[in-house]
Amino acid sequence: AEVFQRITDSIRRLLGVQTTTLYRLEPESGDLRVMAASGAPAFGAGMVFPRGGGAVGLAVELRGPVVSENALTDPRLTFTPEARARVEESRFWAVLAVPLVVKERVIGGLGIRDQEGRVFTAEEVRLAQAFADQAAPALENARLYEESEARRRSAEALAAVGRDLAQLLDFDVVGQRITDSIRQLLGLGYSRLYRLEPESGDLAAVAV
Repeated sequence: AEVFQRITDSIRRLLGVQTTTLYRLEPESGDLRVMAASGAPAFGAGMVFPRGGGAVGLAVELRGPVVSENALTDPRLTFTPEARARVEESRFWAVLAVPLVVKERVIGGLGIRDQEGRVFTAEEVRLAQAFADQAAPALENARLYEESEARRRSAEALAAVGRDLAQLLDFDVVGQRITDSIRQLLGLGYSRLYRLEPESGDLAAVAV
């Protein structure tokens, strides 16, 4: 998160623009998720946008820069009603978007916005792409780290439950360990374990 924030802050200061936003491409859906934003962004961290939407979505599909003096009137760009309303409210309608590419695979995009009428020069497009080229490996490394940490936590939780099942005879205690472990593993606020009653077919709560 710190690396992404530094990237967005740096490109915003370098180009003298109002806002910059870094997106990660969700490989399964093709949607774009905001990872970091700088300035006065229309979209905050964690927001998700449908595949192909906006300038960044188009840049990802084209695998190249997209420049527009007014994103709202550009026929190439599409927005959800919510996204269009946020862009209208921000008043930053000039946009430059570039894809983030690692080993010929697009993994995200960088969106840069400024006041309507701002014309981005070829040199500014080159600088934005250079920053995106630096951000892409960082974004990919973060994704790989998250996946590796998730696998590690899963393995540790499964090992702990396995030990409990082998050592404990109290079903209620084992059930409580299982619900606690799955809640922590998935970052949930709540989990419940049920036991199937063989005679009635009902589910009886064992642990919460």
